[in-house]
Amino acid sequence: YFQPHTSDRTCYALLLGSQFLGGLRRGIQQPAFDAIFGDSVASGRRSQIYSWLSSLRKLGLACGPATAAAIFFARGDSWTEVQQVAC
Repeated sequence: YFQPHTSDRTCYALLLGSQFLGGLRRGIQQPAFDAIFGDSVASGRRSQIYSWLSSLRKLGLACGPATAAAIFFARGDSWTEVQQVAC
């Protein structure tokens, strides 16, 4: 929740910064998680488990946009002036 006078440039920089931090976190966490996960699964089942894990990750990535689309279609395309102000 920014003040109404926050510039577009500041909003864009904050958006890029948050995306960078999210990617950095994933880059640090994901390899360790995959290594521990792989070591805890029997070698004969590893590919099957990794396939399931990948599918569930993709499903999770699709749920956000699908939920947003469902809300958009349910609520319609009408906005108040306050809702249109991004920052």
